[in-house]
Amino acid sequence: METFKAFLDEAVTPFHSARAIVDRLEKLGFSPVSGTFLPNGKHYFTRGGTSVFAVKVPQRLSKNSAFRIAVAHTDFPGLKLAPNADKRNASGHLLHPEVYGSPILASWLDRDLSLAGMLVTKSLKAQIFRDGSLCRLPNLAIHLTRGKAPQELNPQTQLDALVDFDEALTEHLKRFTDGEEVLSYDARFFDLEPARISGNGTLVSSGRLDNLLSCEAMLRALEGEAAEENFEVACFFDHEEIGSKTREGAAGNFLETCLRAVHEACLKGISSFAETLPKSFMLSLDAAHAVHPGHLDAHEENHAPKLGQGPVLKLNAQKRYASDVFTEAFTEAFANDAGVPLQKFVTRNDMPCGSTVGPTLSANLGLPTADVGAAILSMHSVRETAHFADLQSLAKLTKEAFTSRRAYDFL
Repeated sequence: METFKAFLDEAVTPFHSARAIVDRLEKLGFSPVSGTFLPNGKHYFTRGGTSVFAVKVPQRLSKNSAFRIAVAHTDFPGLKLAPNADKRNASGHLLHPEVYGSPILASWLDRDLSLAGMLVTKSLKAQIFRDGSLCRLPNLAIHLTRGKAPQELNPQTQLDALVDFDEALTEHLKRFTDGEEVLSYDARFFDLEPARISGNGTLVSSGRLDNLLSCEAMLRALEGEAAEENFEVACFFDHEEIGSKTREGAAGNFLETCLRAVHEACLKGISSFAETLPKSFMLSLDAAHAVHPGHLDAHEENHAPKLGQGPVLKLNAQKRYASDVFTEAFTEAFANDAGVPLQKFVTRNDMPCGSTVGPTLSANLGLPTADVGAAILSMHSVRETAHFADLQSLAKLTKEAFTSRRAYDFL
């Protein structure tokens, strides 16, 4: 429980997410790879400072060896500082952000915020940073809104944050580079409020549960001995919240490049890559919408996931999720074997459906894939809520998928 809380508090940007993931992997005995994967042990590889690939080579290699893959994302909706962020008006020094993804903007108001991210200096050195300066997006007092409709925030004019330092942003950021000039930055606002876990260990309240909870489940599933014949693969992607079409994203070649390298190092002469992929299997782990106590009509009545009732298998007739009739059954079998309850979700016909990295990866690689996740409340808010038991059961389900000897032989 404390490990999860520490992970949530550390991973305030995708750069910090990836660093925290690598730290956990190294504690589990994984080592970095440069150029090639060795046919034994546990290895990881990173891209762009925000995406991580990890693999556990099985105890023995055979023609039956296949990839058992879990994927999640390291990014989250929020506010990212513009390249020329400094502004001034009657209120003082302001910083102007761009909107990243689709955050619930009103949830960022009246929060104690600060800055974190990545800096690149004049000597082209990269430096991750986390500031403690106070930044605020103040609400407009109710006395100044009387007689008006509820305020809808204009993302261009009403998201400039008041800051407690007077110098230009690039000057302020020099404190993290030993005074060297900052050429570029990827800086984000983050909520200074730490993660909270209720006294009886039931509810978790934090920023970034979408999708750090899934990342935590994957890390837990990688614990223990290697599977007998399955390659246990975990891939943590950046940029899911903005469409994944980047070199660090799921629509890029990161996963395929790494899988091919592993296959070349370990299975060359045993089976071809084309033979290995169809018998492999992937779980796309991403947050699911828990039924809201005050908005029951936002869900289809027979598909309304509850907190604490187990992972959610997500399906959609328009294939916004990758699950199909075969992978649904395969995932059900894993859940039964692991003793984990499984809920099912479809969105209402009169509402748009979200998506995940699952359909993109499944289509590009031809991998049988199921979309699964833990139910959370307030998705895309600066603070979200989940049930701790759902993290545990999602990790258990993922572990079963990694190590199960069940073969995917539908096709």
